[in-house]
Amino acid sequence: MLFTILDQRLKVLARAEELHALPDFLRIPLTEPLFLLGVLFILVVMFLPGGIAGTVDSWMRKRRGSAHTGAGLEQLDSAELADAGQGGAVVR
Repeated sequence: MLFTILDQRLKVLARAEELHALPDFLRIPLTEPLFLLGVLFILVVMFLPGGIAGTVDSWMRKRRGSAHTGAGLEQLDSAELADAGQGGAVVR
């Protein structure tokens, strides 16, 4: 959904009259919507390693004041260790 919205808006930006006054090294990349989408993708991968949804989720958790503790994973790990100690097979 985000890709479609950005693709439409960037096509409008590429046809803007204001871009024609820019120097070539700025005007040419800014008139290519797929180039801008690629740059945006690279920036998201580099600066938001949890992705867009993970970043929004962490912002919401911080805003509510509840830090993500990963208690669910810790419970699974302790259950696996208990099974291994009792002779149960641990499948990974």
